[in-house]
Amino acid sequence: MTGYDHLTDSPKHLVFFEQVNHDLDQAVRDQNRLAILHLHIVGATQPSHTAGNEAAGILLQIVADRLRNCLGDMARVIHLGDDKFGIILTGIRMYSDVKAEAEKIIHSLNRPFSISGQSLNIGVSIGAALYPKHGDNSKALIKRASEAMSQ
Repeated sequence: MTGYDHLTDSPKHLVFFEQVNHDLDQAVRDQNRLAILHLHIVGATQPSHTAGNEAAGILLQIVADRLRNCLGDMARVIHLGDDKFGIILTGIRMYSDVKAEAEKIIHSLNRPFSISGQSLNIGVSIGAALYPKHGDNSKALIKRASEAMSQ
């Protein structure tokens, strides 16, 4: 499928916008909340310095798997490229739910990764935007989540 990143088994960047639009339309119809998370994986290039680009790719695969496993069915994980991921959280009841999900992500990614016989640790920066609090369209929400991640 052309919209899929085969490395991480996740949708590609352009599919992210389409999926946000789709999920946002559903949230509007159902009068639900929605959250967009933008993640920057800190240290994702570390394995490529010591074990080559293949090791960095393996790390991103494991990161994507851990994200999907810790978030479950209420989330869509999208590899945005390089060391960035986007996550769409649907079915948000309260804004505190987003904080709880972010804490699950941090806990999951704080566990060491074993790549090519090496134990690696990474960090993560997370920015979040919530519908309807931070915007009512996909462009505004994605921009807000990206800006929050950079702060």
